[in-house]
Amino acid sequence: MGYRFSVLNGDFSVPESAHNFVVTAPPNTDIWRIPTRDVFSAPVLFVKERLSKFKKVRVTVKVPGTRLYDQGGLIFILPGHPQRWIKAGIEYVDGVPKVGTIVTDRYSDWSLVSLQNPEKGEVTIEMEKEGESLWVYMIDGDGKRTAMREVTWVYAGEHEEVMVGVYAARPTDDGTKPGELDVTFEQFVLEGNE
Repeated sequence: MGYRFSVLNGDFSVPESAHNFVVTAPPNTDIWRIPTRDVFSAPVLFVKERLSKFKKVRVTVKVPGTRLYDQGGLIFILPGHPQRWIKAGIEYVDGVPKVGTIVTDRYSDWSLVSLQNPEKGEVTIEMEKEGESLWVYMIDGDGKRTAMREVTWVYAGEHEEVMVGVYAARPTDDGTKPGELDVTFEQFVLEGNE
């Protein structure tokens, strides 16, 4: 299926296929908001969709990270002032890949769960509208979905449009080469209500 991808915070070509592609994050890029820091510098590849039409998005992400907070995954952006977002995917913490979910309204909050097979550094993430909430799931190799977050404010009537896609970030720079992080995405699927 073809998608009309657009790019935020990067100078890279839009992939011809949603089957298998790479997003490269330079060092010192992140998507994070706390009272003392508001940053949205990570490269994002996204599709615009009417929020009322959005049903589900899914992707498999592989992050060959080595540095603290190396990350990549799905992102669900609600444009506005302030911009709000939900992101979920692989994030390296204490040298181990975990599945991180960050929900940002006024500020970001963060949760982590362990990967079933951390040595692969890979996970499938799904975000789906269920009732009046957006649910974030981790899907294991057998297709079992594990709920990680329920976000209740997404459909509160304040937003008409959503930007749905993938991101890659490398918040730290340890001074070694190469400085960039290549995150691989496979099987990007976006479903909307017809």
